[in-house]
Amino acid sequence: MERVEYLVVGGGIVGCSVALELARCGRQVVLVEAKDVACGASGGIGRRGVRANGRHPSELPLIRLAYDLWPGLAEDVGGPTGYERTGHLQLSEESGNGAYREQADRQRRAGIPSELVTGEGLRELEPRLSPRITAAVWCPLDGTANHNATTRSVEVAAVRHGAEIRAGVAVTDVSEAGIRVAPVSAADIGGAGVAVADVLAAVVAVADIAGVALVPDADVGQVRQRGLQSALRRSKCAATADAPPW
Repeated sequence: MERVEYLVVGGGIVGCSVALELARCGRQVVLVEAKDVACGASGGIGRRGVRANGRHPSELPLIRLAYDLWPGLAEDVGGPTGYERTGHLQLSEESGNGAYREQADRQRRAGIPSELVTGEGLRELEPRLSPRITAAVWCPLDGTANHNATTRSVEVAAVRHGAEIRAGVAVTDVSEAGIRVAPVSAADIGGAGVAVADVLAAVVAVADIAGVALVPDADVGQVRQRGLQSALRRSKCAATADAPPW
């Protein structure tokens, strides 16, 4: 049975970021991905929002930290991210603006610059808006990034720091004895076992990305504090119970 110190499951932005930070801390780490890195929500064409505007209140402390991370992320990982700080308008056609005013207030209390804009002030920000738009919440520090390029850049940085990426390898079984993995083409007939000290699963979905520690009693110390926190800042999502509280 092959033995590794850390096994990261999932090759999205969270998985690659966790692998990078583990490798930077000098840990042995293997990342397995059933298909290919950035093949799901962390890949594809277009751009994704690096935004606080409209997010659940539990996510706002994390995006506040992400505001500081993203401008220097390309230099940090040594590859392109396509990040631009463009600002973000969340538009409303409603006659009353109470809910949007509450949203702007809530975001400001969390340290997110936010403003309810109406009338001429709104048209100055976006002159071609439909007349039906009556108000908007404006977050000047929000932006966008190329999610595919970012994930690939983090992957390359992880490998450069010593992480091993195994694409086309699926987890077929998890037990106390270890993790069973196999090439996807052979997943139906089983595969080699892997004994690990800690497993970090990177669960990636379109609207909810979270890093989940499956072995909470493992001694990960500085690695989890630095690595999982950093990865979650990039993914703009709430941390699990195993991550440090914010």
